[in-house]
Amino acid sequence: MAARRPNRGGKAPRPRKKKRKMRLSLKQKKIRKNRLSKDYLDSEKRSIANELQIIFKDGSSTEKVEVEYPIGHRRRREEGIPVLIKKFEENLKTQFSSERVEKIMKICEDQNHLESLNVTDFMEILIKE
Repeated sequence: MAARRPNRGGKAPRPRKKKRKMRLSLKQKKIRKNRLSKDYLDSEKRSIANELQIIFKDGSSTEKVEVEYPIGHRRRREEGIPVLIKKFEENLKTQFSSERVEKIMKICEDQNHLESLNVTDFMEILIKE
């Protein structure tokens, strides 16, 4: 039996979105830089570098921007944790009331409290309202 796509809640597939992504992909110029690949394979670095420059229809362009270690990389852990916490809170806000978000955040910010909670009790807090 063939694998099925996940149920989208009765919504029809979005062929236009797929076509837009394909058109955008055709407009992109991808250039492989050996130095970046080498740094990725170097076990001391494990760099996940990318470089981006946008060239507009009128010929003008942005400056090239290179990011060697994205925000989620282990070398940027200290910088990345607050971003991750903010992202977690913002996503909670899409599902829960502000009171529930505050309760969940308070629990998660106290590692001892979180670890002492029964898994069932914690999961109950995460059930959508």
